[in-house]
Amino acid sequence: MHDLGMTAFWYISRVAITLLYFLPTIAATRHRHPKQPAILLLNVALGWTVVAWIIAMRWALKPKPTRRE
Repeated sequence: MHDLGMTAFWYISRVAITLLYFLPTIAATRHRHPKQPAILLLNVALGWTVVAWIIAMRWALKPKPTRRE
């Protein structure tokens, strides 16, 4: 029973860590950010650094520019 609980905890924690790591990419996709591929690239390449992750997150949450007509 103990092994099953630890295994479940391990898998759940890995999924949570992965979702947290890719949160900037998920946010950019959900907000239909026009630079989503670039945010994904930054997230994958340098997301392991706290500074790059914060930059990617801020970039993903930045409002879309309004069109002037």
